[in-house]
Amino acid sequence: MSKILPLLLLLLGTVVAPVAAQDVPPPDPLNARLPAWARVTASTRVRLDSDHLLERARLGVRLTPWRQVQLVAEVQDARAFGYDRTDGSVRDVLDVRQAWVGVGREQGWADLKVGRQKLAFGSERVIGGAEWGNTGRVFDAARLAVHHGGARVDLLAAAVVTNEPESPDHRQQGHTLLGAYGSITTLVPHATVEPYVLIRHLPTATGELGSRGSARSDTLGTRMIGALGAAWSYEGEVLVQRGHVASSDLRTWAGLAQVQRRFADARWSPSVLLEANYASGDHDRADGEVGTFDQLYPTNHAIYGVADRVGRRNTRNGRAGLALRPSSAFTLKVEGNAFWLADSHDALYAASGAVAVKAVPGGAISSFVGHELDVIADYRLSRHYDVGAQVGHLFPGAFLDTYDTAVHHTFYCAFVNVQL
Repeated sequence: MSKILPLLLLLLGTVVAPVAAQDVPPPDPLNARLPAWARVTASTRVRLDSDHLLERARLGVRLTPWRQVQLVAEVQDARAFGYDRTDGSVRDVLDVRQAWVGVGREQGWADLKVGRQKLAFGSERVIGGAEWGNTGRVFDAARLAVHHGGARVDLLAAAVVTNEPESPDHRQQGHTLLGAYGSITTLVPHATVEPYVLIRHLPTATGELGSRGSARSDTLGTRMIGALGAAWSYEGEVLVQRGHVASSDLRTWAGLAQVQRRFADARWSPSVLLEANYASGDHDRADGEVGTFDQLYPTNHAIYGVADRVGRRNTRNGRAGLALRPSSAFTLKVEGNAFWLADSHDALYAASGAVAVKAVPGGAISSFVGHELDVIADYRLSRHYDVGAQVGHLFPGAFLDTYDTAVHHTFYCAFVNVQL
C-alpha cells in the first residue's frame, strides 16, 4: 500500500499532456464523468532536497449535496528517503489530512467549517499551512466567517494536529488557539486592513530559571497591504504579545515593512522588493520576563531565506529581491537577506521556531548571524504540472563563525508538482 497512492497519481498525470498554459482550460480527467455536486482532487509532489528525496501524494473529494452544505475529505501519504529523520514533519503514512463539514457560502453572509482543515491568513507569517514542508499543517477547528461588502471576520477555535509517521494523526491535547481575524477593504483607499487577536494556550512550558507550568500568549496585531498607483505596492504589520510562560511574564513584539516596485513595461516585467523585519528576543533569562516572540504557526520558508536557518524569533533582518518573468509561466527570483540577533543574550531560532544555536551565557560577542543569497525558479508547464528549483547559501557572520562552525549552510532542491 505504501507505493500505491503516489504511483496512481503519477499514472493519472500522464492522461494530461504537459503543455503551456492556455486560455481554454484543458479537460479534467478526474471529474469529467462525475455529477456537478461531486469533485475529486489529486496531487503529488516529488522533491530532491540536498541529499535526500521527499515525496507526498494527496487524494481528496468535495461533495456539495445541497447548495449550502459541503463535505470535504482528503488523505495524504508522505515519505522521506535517504533522510536521517523519520518524524512527522517529513513522513506521514496514508492518513487523513482533511475532513470537514461546511455550511453556508463564501458568496453569502456567513459560512461555518467544522473539522480537520487548513488555516491560512494574510501572508501566512502568523498562521499558515506550511505547505513547503512534506506533510503540511492542519488544525482540528471550528471556523465561522462573517462577511459582507468589504468587511470580513473569521472567528476560530482550533488545535494544531500532530503528524504521526505510522499511526493516525491527532490534535495536540491542551494546545488551543482562539481568535478573530478581520479584513476590511473600505477603511483605507486601495488597501486592505487586517486587525486580529489570537490567544494560544499550551499546557506545559518552561519559564525562566527552569519554572514549569502552562503558557499563554495573547497576540494583538494589524496587517495592511495596498497599492500606490499601478507600480508600487506595500505590506506592513505590527504585533504585540502579552501573557505568561509558567511563572514568567511574556512581553514581546514584532513588525515588518515591505515595499515592491514593478516595471510592467520593461523586458521580463521585473519587480524589486525591499523588506525589514524585527521579532524581539529575551535580554535577561533571570528577570522573570520572557521577551522572545512567540511566532505561533507561520509559513516561514523563503520569507527568511530558503535555507530555513532563521525564523521569526529574536531576529532583525533586511531582505532585498529581484523577480523576473521571462514568460507568463516562468518566474525567476534572486533574493538576499542579512540577519542579526535582536538580542545577543538570546538564542538563534530556526524557521520552525526551535533553537538552532543556544543562547550564549553573558551574551554573544556579535549579533551578526550572516548573509543569505537565494535563487528561486518556477516553471508552470500547465495548470497540471509545475517544476522548480531553489538554491540558497548562508554566508556565516561573526555569530555563526564563533558559535556554530560545524553546520552546513547550503540548501538546494528541485521539485515536480502534479495537480489533477
